[in-house]
Amino acid sequence: MTSAPSIPFLRQPSCRLVVISQDTGLQKQLSNVLHAQDVYVLQAVDIQAGLALLTEEDGGALHSTQLLLVALHELVLQKPAIKQRIALLQGRSKLHLMAARSGPDPDTRAVQPAVVDETLHWPLDQNEVARRVRLHLAGKAAELKASFADALLACIGDAMMITDANDRILWINAPFTTLTGYTLEEIVGKNPDYMRVKNNRADVLTSLWQEVHDAGHWRGEIFSRRKSGELYAEWLSVSVLKSPDGHVDGYVSIFTDITERKIREEHLEHQALHDPLTGLPNRALLEDRFQSAISTRSAAMLALLFLDLDGFKAINDEHGHVVGDQVLIQVADRLRKTLRTSDTVARFGGDEFVCMLTDIHDEHEAAMVTQKVLDAMGEHFLLQERTFTLSCSIGVSMYPKDGILFDTLLRLADTAMYEAKKSGKAQFRRAKRTSS
Repeated sequence: MTSAPSIPFLRQPSCRLVVISQDTGLQKQLSNVLHAQDVYVLQAVDIQAGLALLTEEDGGALHSTQLLLVALHELVLQKPAIKQRIALLQGRSKLHLMAARSGPDPDTRAVQPAVVDETLHWPLDQNEVARRVRLHLAGKAAELKASFADALLACIGDAMMITDANDRILWINAPFTTLTGYTLEEIVGKNPDYMRVKNNRADVLTSLWQEVHDAGHWRGEIFSRRKSGELYAEWLSVSVLKSPDGHVDGYVSIFTDITERKIREEHLEHQALHDPLTGLPNRALLEDRFQSAISTRSAAMLALLFLDLDGFKAINDEHGHVVGDQVLIQVADRLRKTLRTSDTVARFGGDEFVCMLTDIHDEHEAAMVTQKVLDAMGEHFLLQERTFTLSCSIGVSMYPKDGILFDTLLRLADTAMYEAKKSGKAQFRRAKRTSS
C-alpha cells in the first residue's frame, strides 16, 4: 500500500543562507554539507552586499527561511542605518541572524535594534554551521506544521475534542464550547461520558469502543447533555491517535448537533405513518404493528375490527366537510378512549377505521370489546352547540383462527362489516371463514 503524498509546503522550507566572509572556499564547503537540505548558500564580502542578496527590489523576502552569518565585530561596527535595515528584515521575513565571535567581542546588545539569534565561534567550523542550520530548519518546519494544524483546526466548523489514552479531555475547539456550553477550563481532564446521557443504548457505546480499537475509528449517533442541562442528539466520529510504534496516544472526536435534523426526520416519518386529520396510525403502521404483535405473541389471539360509520355521509352533505372533519376527529378520540392503550386504532380514509385488539383470549372477549365500541359510537357527538347522532357497523376477524395474513384478515373483516350494514347497521358481524 502506497503512503499518502506529503503536502509540499509542509516539507523542508526553502532556505537562503548568506555568509559574510572573505574566505572564497567557505561558500562551496557549506553548499556541499547542506545540499541535502536544499539550502541555497551565497557569499558576500560585506554586510550591505549580503542584505541585497536576501531581499527583492521591494524589500520583501526571497525565501521562506533566511539566514545571515556574519562576524560579530563587523556587525557591531555597522552604521545605525544598516542595523535598522537588519532589524526591519528580521521583522518582515523572520530573518535568522547568526553572529560568529572571535575572542572578547562586545556584547550582542551592541547591534540593536537588530537581534542576534545565536552565536558561533570564529573561525567557522563548516560542520557546526551545517548542524545549526539544520536545527533551525527543523524548528521552522515544526512551526509551519503547527501553524498549518492550527489553521486547519480553526477552519473546522464542527465541535472537536482531543482526549488522552484514558479518554480524558485534553483540548477542545471553539465550536465545542458553542455547542456544549463548556469551556476547556471547565472540562479538561474529565471523561466525555460526563456529558453523555444514560439513555444511550449500552450496545452503541460498546460498539463505539470495539470499532475504535479494532478499526481505528467509529461513526454513529449518541445523545449528550449541554452545560445548561438540555439534551441533544449528536453525530459523533471518533478516531484513534497512535504513535509510530503503534502505541495509543489518545483519541480525536468530531461531532455535530443533529437534533433539528432528527426532529424533521421524525416529523416526516410520523406523516408517512399517520392520518393527517386525526393523527391516528394509517394502514402501513397498523400492518407493521400487526406483524410485530404476532411475532412476539405467538400463543395469543388478535382481533381486527373493521368499522364504518353509519350516517356520516348525511352529516358531510348537510353541514359541509369542515364539520365532517371535526366529527371524524371526535370519533377518533372516542375510539382511543374506549380501547386499551395496548390496542391500535387506525384510520383508512373517509369514514373507515380499523381497530386491532391484542392479547384477546377468546371470541367472547372480542365480542364484548366490539359491543363496547358500538355503544360508544352510539352516544351523541356535540360540535359547535349542535348534537350529531351516529352509529357504526363493524366486521370482526380473528388471528389465527380466520387466517394468519394481515390482508386476509382485513378482507374478511371488511366483508363482515358490509354484512352488518345489510342487516340493519349499528351492529357487528363475525367474519365467515372460507376454505381459502
